[in-house]
Amino acid sequence: DEEDEDIDAILSSFQRELEARAAVTEEHCAPPSRRSCGAFVANPLQLDELVLFAGEYYNGQKVALFNDFFVYNTEKNDWRKYISPNSPGPRSSHQLVISNSGRGFLFGGEFVSSNQTTFFHYKDFWALDLKTYSWEKLEVGKKPSPRSGHRMVLWKHYIILFGGFYDAGNETRYLDDLHVFDTVECKWSTVECLEPKPTKRSGHNLIVSGDTLVLYGGYTKEIMKGKVARGIIHTDLWTMKLSFDLKDWKWEKRKRGGVAPQPRCGGPMVTFKGKGYLFGGVCDVKEDDETIESVCVDEFFQLNVDQCRFYPVNLKASPTATNTKPPPRFNTMMCVQRSTLYVFGGILEKDDKEITYSDLWSCDLDKLNPFKNIIEDPEAMELWAGEVSGDEDDDDDDDDDEDDDEDDDEENSDEDAEDEQGNEPDNSAM
Repeated sequence: DEEDEDIDAILSSFQRELEARAAVTEEHCAPPSRRSCGAFVANPLQLDELVLFAGEYYNGQKVALFNDFFVYNTEKNDWRKYISPNSPGPRSSHQLVISNSGRGFLFGGEFVSSNQTTFFHYKDFWALDLKTYSWEKLEVGKKPSPRSGHRMVLWKHYIILFGGFYDAGNETRYLDDLHVFDTVECKWSTVECLEPKPTKRSGHNLIVSGDTLVLYGGYTKEIMKGKVARGIIHTDLWTMKLSFDLKDWKWEKRKRGGVAPQPRCGGPMVTFKGKGYLFGGVCDVKEDDETIESVCVDEFFQLNVDQCRFYPVNLKASPTATNTKPPPRFNTMMCVQRSTLYVFGGILEKDDKEITYSDLWSCDLDKLNPFKNIIEDPEAMELWAGEVSGDEDDDDDDDDDEDDDEDDDEENSDEDAEDEQGNEPDNSAM
């Protein structure tokens, strides 16, 4: 067995390499490498640009965490990489939100050593200048606690953060706190909400539609009687009317209408014209009384926020396209620029393999034509270096994890969600 890696030494080495650079450097480059759980957002200053930062890759033997920063020009199909002397460390399951003025804000995330023996949660807070592509670490007084798997969204000049989880080494703590960062006054506030309110979770969906905050789903792992760990997939839907007086913020639990997605985790949701768009995820399918199989999906749903109703997105038929949408996956990265939805990377669990993609897809949400495969990744399926067998010895941990899918049709049910990648700590992320 490999010895525990010194995580402080690893991160310090990364920082020294960055500080050795005198200025921000730019280079044209190949598309980003295979990854999941990165930050992928649209640049509001340049409507033909997307920004991608960091993420992780697991090949079955080693984990790689990134802190690379890319800008993609959608018109030119061109990638550029920027390296800053002062930059956030390598991480995944962080959150990056960009204000309309072009200033990005990054909080949290997680780092795991390559042999997965050492785990670390960030609570650092960074600003990104999209005019110079430079980073600045913000010291703004009291911040939210360290975490990953949280969600952040922008409303007016507020950044809203909810939930996530923190691994303390001997236990994993899931969070249900709500924080707001005022980008004008540059300070964090904690919003104390009365019951009813969403329970502790990570990997949930959080979007803003107009003045309505929407929270859907997520994942929690609980220790049950006899020390048995149980993963719970949340399927509950909550809304909150936003106002400038934080004391008026109250959660309201809503009944899901329409054709609700089956319980899942790891499926991102973005907004376009007041509606939420949910793609992919991983679901638990009960094979028999003793076997639960994780199945990745390629389902594409729309959420009508005003009506709290889900609908499958029906793409137009194509006489030439063989694939009308990306293959099944979870913990993918997704954003909308103008009217186009972009999907990059993610993970497919297939048999004993965990395949990570580096492909890029796009779909015009106004026209709903089939997805276009902008960047292909035909070799992804061949790069798994882990064990591939029916070796049941590897399932000992699984015998201790019983994942329950709960139906939220009952008024007081606690809906929850299974870990997003199926193993701690990687699965609570996205």
